[in-house]
Amino acid sequence: MVEGSLPGEIATSMDRRHEGRVRPPRPVLLLLVFGVFLVIVGITATGLVLLTTAHVTTNVLNQAVAADGRIVRGFVTDHLRPDDVAPNDITATRAEELSDALATLVGPSGFARVELRRPDGTLLVDDVGTAGAAVAPSTDWAAAAEGRVAAAIVGTADSEVAGAAVGTPDLLREYFPLVREGRVQAVVALWRDATPIVRALSDARRDILVLVGPEPDYRWRAFTTDIVQLAGRLGVVQWISLGAIPAAVPHTRPVPIIGTEASPGLLRGDVIAGPEGTLRVPSALVSALEIEIAAAGIPALGYFAQVPHYVSGPYATASLELLRAIATHLGGEIPAHELADEARELRDRLDVAASQDETTRNYVERLEAMYDEQRLPSGGDLIADIERFLRDQGGATRG
Repeated sequence: MVEGSLPGEIATSMDRRHEGRVRPPRPVLLLLVFGVFLVIVGITATGLVLLTTAHVTTNVLNQAVAADGRIVRGFVTDHLRPDDVAPNDITATRAEELSDALATLVGPSGFARVELRRPDGTLLVDDVGTAGAAVAPSTDWAAAAEGRVAAAIVGTADSEVAGAAVGTPDLLREYFPLVREGRVQAVVALWRDATPIVRALSDARRDILVLVGPEPDYRWRAFTTDIVQLAGRLGVVQWISLGAIPAAVPHTRPVPIIGTEASPGLLRGDVIAGPEGTLRVPSALVSALEIEIAAAGIPALGYFAQVPHYVSGPYATASLELLRAIATHLGGEIPAHELADEARELRDRLDVAASQDETTRNYVERLEAMYDEQRLPSGGDLIADIERFLRDQGGATRG
């Protein structure tokens, strides 16, 4: 069970007498109280993926319910009158008018069924002209009758539709109470196909398997074959490689992230794939794995941090940027407070070291200028710069 709340209230204005004159009838003053009570029950097999975190579930459902609440507000403002929800029954002509108005919400707004009910559950009218039916009380309906919006993803058997059945396997059922002067006057009940929401929650819930360890010195082909087979048995649906490469970038600027992808469109965020063409460099097992995984039909991509080549040892700043890239890719957040503290401490140490050596300081400033111009040196210039930097550092050490 997930509980949450939606921001804001929806209200229109009641008819009033002003200066002795009666204003023309206009939409009824009804308050949609957003004290949301969200639950997940009766989900079919396709909906079992909804066993996810309360935060993600509440967020996804709240977005859907908030959007539908705005549609309900429009309906109330444009079509509903005070006498429509009065204790007396509405006329057949008025019921037909309301049914036609409700029918306009079906299809274009994505609803499968829309009903207007009394607080006791009696159906005033729905989008297909049904009236008079009632539903058995339920927890959700009790919440709505008390003035709280209630929403749930349910199967057809638990839809609580008063009129004709809705054939969609997974439904988002929503109850919007219409409140006036602290009392619930009526409830707008909506049902829509929950498949997109189920899919969104399915994407949000992913098991993450981490492969980490020292790179083998030999038998790479056998190793990659075993990993591909293991990925198949475990049902891996996506492969993400992480790594770092030395580059002509300064430690005083954000760490650039470049990507690899077996097919266009796999990378997310603002990360772009590396340059096209053939790049001849010493081989790495991570590249061999990515190639073989992609050949097995599993979408494969990678995020790689460009770290200052003059920094030796662990570089927490790069690790932090890789975590952010993964969080963006997965559509979530990955807490990294200790890593952020370590990155700040490392930055301070590098700043002090660079300020104490003129050669290093000048070199960092040159890298900063190139970075700010979004210009990287050519391969030959980079090698020459690195060799010159190391030679100068060696000379300073001997001196």
